[in-house]
Amino acid sequence: METIAILNPKTIPHIERRANINAIILSGLILAAGIYLAFFVNVGVSTSNLNIARLFGSWTLLIVGCVCLFTRSTHWVYTPSGKTIRKSSSTVFANDFDDLRVTAKRFGGITLNIPGPAAVEVEYIYTSDRTFAAYQIIQPGMLADAMLTDVVFLEGDYAKKFIRTMKKR
Repeated sequence: METIAILNPKTIPHIERRANINAIILSGLILAAGIYLAFFVNVGVSTSNLNIARLFGSWTLLIVGCVCLFTRSTHWVYTPSGKTIRKSSSTVFANDFDDLRVTAKRFGGITLNIPGPAAVEVEYIYTSDRTFAAYQIIQPGMLADAMLTDVVFLEGDYAKKFIRTMKKR
């Protein structure tokens, strides 16, 4: 793959944004329950506490349904496998820099030079089946982050081993 300077799903080939059908269906069901509760459930006395609870529940369901519909309706997908992309990060402190150097050398052939004792972040994305992963090592700074590596792409067993290594931290 080509060299990419920043780990961002928008810039990585074979990753695109697609509709999340399950989230859309779930949001639709929540909205339908809110509408049903608001308009089709009748309580005998309109000033009773049960009626206030019904209205509160219906508005809550409507708000939650709308928020879910607009925020969860799409997700990132790795197109060759069709699997969902997950994003994670891990903070590595100075006493673990040697392990990080070994990991960078093993998964990407990178000779890592870490300036100073400040902690670094390993940001990575991976598919839900763990057959694809991409990572980047960053050193956060006061004004700007220092990118210590370009984005490294891993596939197959290397991706699974890398993710297992990062999850152990």
